This record gives sequence, structure tokens and C-alpha cells, in this order.
Amino acid sequence: MARLTITALLTVTAVPTLWQLPSLSQATRYVSVGIDEFNKATVYLDRQSIKKTGQTSYKYTIFSSNQPITEKKERFEEDIVVNCNKMNSIVHLGSRLYDATGRLVKTDPPPGTQDVSSSSGSTTYRNANRIVCKRGR
Repeated sequence: MARLTITALLTVTAVPTLWQLPSLSQATRYVSVGIDEFNKATVYLDRQSIKKTGQTSYKYTIFSSNQPITEKKERFEEDIVVNCNKMNSIVHLGSRLYDATGRLVKTDPPPGTQDVSSSSGSTTYRNANRIVCKRGR
């Protein structure tokens, strides 16, 4: 009975968008890795996006919603590569911005390598790196 009620509530209240925040059934796919410093939104790691790219390197995608600050239902995604032997830096492969309908609005070219050491203020990336590299072991 409770399961049917939860399912009904999720179905009735679900917003039909490409980037719904993780629901109960998605809890294992999406994991919170921090707060975006720019728009104060929760950043999620998509565990299904993790792909091995080398002996100790992995590619993954993180995303957040821009809604809390801008009040626009947009989704921001970034593709990242981490070498698990050098977890204090990442390589950005590029980013994408989608509107409320899931239409691609903007892409940004890869800015290159970024320091994500504890003094750099990049907690979100460090947390994602830890999860990705732990999964790979």
C-alpha cells in the first residue's frame, strides 16, 4: 500500500523534464557531491556516466539545476576526466546548458586542467573524484 502511494505521489507531482532531481528510484544513480558556488544548487554525479578511459583514468558527468538563483529551470552539465593517481587535478572536457524543455542552449569548450586541491575551493570536484576512483578500485 505504501509503495503504491509513493509511486502515485511521484507520478502526480513529477515534472516532465529531462533533468528531474533524483527520485527515490534514482538514488543509486545520482549522488550529491556538493553545492555549486555560483548558483548555490546541489551538484550531482551521474554514476552511470562513469567510463574508464585509461589504466587509472575515468570520465564522468556532474550536473546541477540553475533554478535556485536564476529562477529559470535550466540544467548545467560538465564532463570531467580524473586520473586516480593524481586526484588533485581534473581535465574539463566541456560543459552544456539545457533549457526547461531539455533543448541544448549553450556549449562551452573545454577550459583544460584545473587544480582541485583542498586549498582551491573545489570541494565538489574532489568529492566526485573520490567516489569515481573508489568505484574503480
